[in-house]
Formats: sequence, C-alpha cells, structure tokens
Amino acid sequence: MAADLRDPWMVKRAPRGPYALRKPRDYVPVAPGDLVQVDTAEIRPLPGLVYKNFVARDVVSRWDVLEVHSRATA
Repeated sequence: MAADLRDPWMVKRAPRGPYALRKPRDYVPVAPGDLVQVDTAEIRPLPGLVYKNFVARDVVSRWDVLEVHSRATA
C-alpha cells in the first residue's frame, strides 16, 4: 500500500558504496602501479597566499611525483 502513495516520478536510487576500499592487510604489491600512495597538503608561506601540494608515490618502484598548484581542481 505504501508503494501506491509514492509519486510516479520518484525513482529509488541504489545505495552508494563506500568512498574508498582498503586493501587487505596481507596484500603484497608486485608490479609498479599496483599500489600508489597519494597525499595532499596546504602550504601557506604568507598571509593570504595558499598553495596545494600533491604527492604520489609508487610503493614498488619508489617513483615520486610532486606538484604544487594554486588551486585544487580536477
């Protein structure tokens, strides 16, 4: 009976999954790219001046990528 009272344009959405999934504790990365750590930080060298620091590190090859930008956009 409750379904009869619902508006016809209301569509029930599927529940969202978790934002991120953790790897199992026993997971061992073997090849480069299997596990990449990403970190961000804000740098404020002067009042009113804000930079975004982005760091990505490949755990297997130990390759680091570091970038600093004035805005955090896609």
